[in-house]
Amino acid sequence: MFAGNWTEDTLANFLSDKLKTATGDITQSVKYDPYQFRFLICPPITIDASSTINPYIGFPLGSEIQNANVSVFPPVALRGPQCINVWTNFTMNNIPVNHFMGCIPINVAYGNHIHFTNYDVSEAALVLDPHIDNISISLQDEFGNPLEYYDELPWEVVLSVQSTVPEGFAPLEA
Repeated sequence: MFAGNWTEDTLANFLSDKLKTATGDITQSVKYDPYQFRFLICPPITIDASSTINPYIGFPLGSEIQNANVSVFPPVALRGPQCINVWTNFTMNNIPVNHFMGCIPINVAYGNHIHFTNYDVSEAALVLDPHIDNISISLQDEFGNPLEYYDELPWEVVLSVQSTVPEGFAPLEA
């Protein structure tokens, strides 16, 4: 499952539906409290340590949960990244000097295409490499994790490169 296709309420409704018995009786009811940022489970539930759902509903991964009726912390793995960081294989004159090219905000609903053009030249960067033979692009989330995406979905990055001589710099002439 890719992160990002659940809201707290849709996950709570899905879990409540799955926790019904074969006769339709509700064994546990799961609700989300938007004021406390916690899931409320009634009656309390026990979750095995091998379960992978824990971070999605606000419990530590790999821990056995005994008789819990309120999640420990807000769910952290429901939404995808908030922005896409673009990294390259050439050195950018950023502060500090690194390979970070820019950040693309994700301002569309889950599953929609992102179209972004940076008209603000304040994020323009000076490349310190004198000869660029190739450019490798790496897309990461705001935490530095490589983005997961379906192989069938095409994506592209169009770079605009302008060669300039920085102000105050003159090449040596013999």
